[in-house]
Amino acid sequence: MSSKKRKFKVVSVHSRCKEYVNIFRVDDNILFCNYCNISVEWRQKSVVDNHCKSQKHISNVNIHNNKERNNVQLTLSATQDAADLKKQVIEELLEAFVVADIPLEKINRLLPFFKKYLKNGGSIPQAPTLRQIYLPNVFNKHYQSLKLLFDSKLVAIIMDETTDDCASVVNTIFTYHNETKLVSVDFLERVNNSY
Repeated sequence: MSSKKRKFKVVSVHSRCKEYVNIFRVDDNILFCNYCNISVEWRQKSVVDNHCKSQKHISNVNIHNNKERNNVQLTLSATQDAADLKKQVIEELLEAFVVADIPLEKINRLLPFFKKYLKNGGSIPQAPTLRQIYLPNVFNKHYQSLKLLFDSKLVAIIMDETTDDCASVVNTIFTYHNETKLVSVDFLERVNNSY
Protein backbone atom coordinates (compact mmCIF):
# COMPACT_ATOMS: atom_id res chain seq x y z
CA MET A 1 0.00 0.00 0.00
CA SER A 2 1.41 3.21 -1.02
CA SER A 3 0.27 6.21 0.74
CA LYS A 4 0.26 9.51 -1.02
CA LYS A 5 1.45 12.36 1.01
CA ARG A 6 0.21 15.75 0.08
CA LYS A 7 2.65 18.55 0.37
CA PHE A 8 1.09 21.71 1.66
CA LYS A 9 2.67 25.01 1.02
CA VAL A 10 3.32 26.85 4.24
CA VAL A 11 1.58 30.17 4.09
CA SER A 12 2.13 33.05 6.45
CA VAL A 13 0.15 36.21 6.76
CA HIS A 14 3.00 38.09 5.07
CA SER A 15 3.21 35.70 2.10
CA ARG A 16 -0.57 35.92 1.68
CA CYS A 17 -0.34 39.70 1.69
CA LYS A 18 2.35 39.59 -1.04
CA GLU A 19 -0.03 37.61 -3.27
CA TYR A 20 -2.35 40.63 -3.33
CA VAL A 21 -0.06 43.58 -3.91
CA ASN A 22 -1.41 46.95 -2.67
CA ILE A 23 -4.74 45.40 -1.68
CA PHE A 24 -3.89 44.17 1.80
CA ARG A 25 -1.56 45.16 4.61
CA VAL A 26 -0.35 43.28 7.67
CA ASP A 27 -0.69 44.77 11.10
CA ASP A 28 0.18 42.68 14.16
CA ASN A 29 -0.19 39.43 12.16
CA ILE A 30 -3.68 40.41 11.00
CA LEU A 31 -4.47 40.87 7.31
CA PHE A 32 -6.34 44.13 6.64
CA CYS A 33 -7.95 45.23 3.40
CA ASN A 34 -6.64 48.67 2.38
CA TYR A 35 -9.90 49.61 0.71
CA CYS A 36 -12.47 48.23 3.16
CA ASN A 37 -10.38 48.76 6.31
CA ILE A 38 -11.48 45.42 7.78
CA SER A 39 -9.58 42.30 8.82
CA VAL A 40 -9.77 39.28 6.52
CA GLU A 41 -9.07 35.65 7.43
CA TRP A 42 -5.86 34.91 5.57
CA ARG A 43 -5.29 31.17 6.18
CA GLN A 44 -7.59 30.08 3.35
CA LYS A 45 -7.02 31.64 -0.05
CA SER A 46 -10.67 31.18 -1.00
CA VAL A 47 -11.76 33.46 1.85
CA VAL A 48 -9.38 36.17 0.65
CA ASP A 49 -10.52 35.69 -2.97
CA ASN A 50 -14.18 35.90 -1.95
CA HIS A 51 -13.51 39.13 -0.12
CA CYS A 52 -11.84 40.59 -3.22
CA LYS A 53 -14.85 39.57 -5.35
CA SER A 54 -17.43 40.97 -2.93
CA GLN A 55 -19.57 43.91 -4.00
CA LYS A 56 -18.51 45.93 -0.98
CA HIS A 57 -14.82 45.54 -1.81
CA ILE A 58 -15.31 46.33 -5.51
CA SER A 59 -17.35 49.39 -4.58
CA ASN A 60 -14.66 50.61 -2.17
CA VAL A 61 -11.93 50.09 -4.80
CA ASN A 62 -13.93 52.15 -7.31
CA ILE A 63 -14.52 54.92 -4.78
CA HIS A 64 -10.81 55.00 -3.94
CA ASN A 65 -9.77 55.13 -7.62
CA ASN A 66 -12.24 57.93 -8.36
CA LYS A 67 -10.93 59.95 -5.41
CA GLU A 68 -7.35 59.52 -6.62
CA ARG A 69 -8.30 60.56 -10.14
CA ASN A 70 -10.13 63.64 -8.83
CA ASN A 71 -7.19 64.53 -6.58
CA VAL A 72 -4.81 64.41 -9.55
CA GLN A 73 -7.16 66.60 -11.58
CA LEU A 74 -7.53 69.06 -8.70
CA THR A 75 -3.78 69.13 -8.20
CA LEU A 76 -3.17 69.90 -11.88
CA SER A 77 -5.88 72.53 -11.83
CA ALA A 78 -4.56 74.08 -8.62
CA THR A 79 -1.02 74.14 -10.01
CA GLN A 80 -2.17 75.89 -13.18
CA ASP A 81 -4.22 78.39 -11.14
CA ALA A 82 -1.21 79.13 -8.91
CA ALA A 83 1.02 79.65 -11.96
CA ASP A 84 -1.54 82.00 -13.53
CA LEU A 85 -1.89 83.93 -10.27
CA LYS A 86 1.89 84.24 -9.93
CA LYS A 87 2.17 85.56 -13.48
CA GLN A 88 -0.64 88.05 -12.85
CA VAL A 89 0.97 89.34 -9.63
CA ILE A 90 4.35 89.77 -11.31
CA GLU A 91 2.84 91.58 -14.29
CA GLU A 92 0.83 93.90 -12.03
CA LEU A 93 3.96 94.65 -9.98
CA LEU A 94 5.81 95.39 -13.21
CA GLU A 95 3.00 97.68 -14.37
CA ALA A 96 3.15 99.54 -11.04
CA PHE A 97 6.90 100.07 -11.43
CA VAL A 98 6.47 101.30 -15.01
CA VAL A 99 3.60 103.67 -14.15
CA ALA A 100 5.56 105.09 -11.20
CA ASP A 101 8.70 105.53 -13.36
CA ILE A 102 10.70 103.28 -11.04
CA PRO A 103 13.63 101.60 -12.84
CA LEU A 104 13.35 97.82 -12.84
CA GLU A 105 16.80 97.48 -11.25
CA LYS A 106 15.28 98.83 -8.02
CA ILE A 107 13.24 95.65 -7.65
CA ASN A 108 16.44 93.73 -6.90
CA ARG A 109 16.82 95.77 -3.71
CA LEU A 110 13.23 95.02 -2.70
CA LEU A 111 13.51 91.24 -3.11
CA PRO A 112 14.63 90.62 0.52
CA PHE A 113 11.62 92.65 1.70
CA PHE A 114 9.29 90.66 -0.57
CA LYS A 115 10.70 87.35 0.68
CA LYS A 116 10.28 88.39 4.31
CA TYR A 117 6.86 90.03 4.28
CA LEU A 118 4.94 88.63 1.30
CA LYS A 119 3.54 85.15 0.94
CA ASN A 120 5.52 83.54 -1.90
CA GLY A 121 7.56 86.73 -2.17
CA GLY A 122 10.57 84.66 -3.12
CA SER A 123 8.93 83.82 -6.44
CA ILE A 124 9.32 87.38 -7.71
CA PRO A 125 12.20 87.31 -10.21
CA GLN A 126 15.08 89.73 -10.56
CA ALA A 127 15.12 92.66 -13.00
CA PRO A 128 16.76 90.88 -15.98
CA THR A 129 14.13 88.12 -15.87
CA LEU A 130 11.35 90.68 -15.54
CA ARG A 131 12.71 92.58 -18.52
CA GLN A 132 13.13 89.50 -20.74
CA ILE A 133 10.05 87.43 -19.86
CA TYR A 134 7.35 89.61 -18.32
CA LEU A 135 7.93 93.12 -19.73
CA PRO A 136 7.02 92.14 -23.33
CA ASN A 137 3.60 90.89 -22.14
CA VAL A 138 2.99 94.06 -20.14
CA PHE A 139 4.10 96.14 -23.11
CA ASN A 140 1.76 94.30 -25.49
CA LYS A 141 -1.22 94.85 -23.17
CA HIS A 142 -0.28 98.53 -22.85
CA TYR A 143 0.18 98.81 -26.62
CA GLN A 144 -3.28 97.36 -27.28
CA SER A 145 -4.89 99.82 -24.85
CA LEU A 146 -3.06 102.70 -26.58
CA LYS A 147 -4.29 101.56 -29.97
CA LEU A 148 -7.85 101.70 -28.65
CA LEU A 149 -7.31 105.12 -27.07
CA PHE A 150 -5.58 106.86 -30.02
CA ASP A 151 -7.18 105.02 -32.92
CA SER A 152 -7.79 107.40 -35.89
CA LYS A 153 -7.14 110.57 -33.85
CA LEU A 154 -4.70 113.44 -34.28
CA VAL A 155 -1.87 112.85 -31.86
CA ALA A 156 1.23 114.79 -30.78
CA ILE A 157 4.31 112.57 -30.67
CA ILE A 158 7.08 113.47 -28.22
CA MET A 159 10.51 111.80 -28.21
CA ASP A 160 12.40 112.11 -24.91
CA GLU A 161 15.98 110.94 -24.39
CA THR A 162 17.19 109.97 -20.93
CA THR A 163 19.56 107.47 -19.30
CA ASP A 164 19.35 104.62 -16.83
CA ASP A 165 21.89 102.22 -15.26
CA CYS A 166 22.17 100.13 -18.43
CA ALA A 167 22.18 102.54 -21.37
CA SER A 168 20.66 105.56 -23.00
CA VAL A 169 16.91 105.40 -23.33
CA VAL A 170 14.47 107.01 -25.74
CA ASN A 171 10.88 107.34 -24.57
CA THR A 172 8.12 107.82 -27.13
CA ILE A 173 5.10 109.66 -25.74
CA PHE A 174 1.70 110.30 -27.38
CA THR A 175 -0.49 113.21 -26.31
CA TYR A 176 -4.14 113.74 -27.23
CA HIS A 177 -6.54 116.13 -25.43
CA ASN A 178 -4.69 116.06 -22.09
CA GLU A 179 -4.22 112.27 -22.37
CA THR A 180 -0.49 111.58 -22.19
CA LYS A 181 0.71 108.02 -22.60
CA LEU A 182 4.13 106.43 -22.77
CA VAL A 183 4.14 104.38 -25.97
CA SER A 184 7.58 102.84 -26.06
CA VAL A 185 10.90 102.71 -24.28
CA ASP A 186 13.91 101.94 -26.47
CA PHE A 187 17.35 101.15 -25.07
CA LEU A 188 20.11 102.48 -27.31
CA GLU A 189 23.41 100.68 -27.65
CA ARG A 190 25.24 103.72 -29.00
CA VAL A 191 24.52 107.43 -29.08
CA ASN A 192 26.17 109.92 -31.40
CA ASN A 193 26.08 112.81 -28.95
CA SER A 194 29.50 113.84 -27.66
CA TYR A 195 30.47 116.72 -25.41
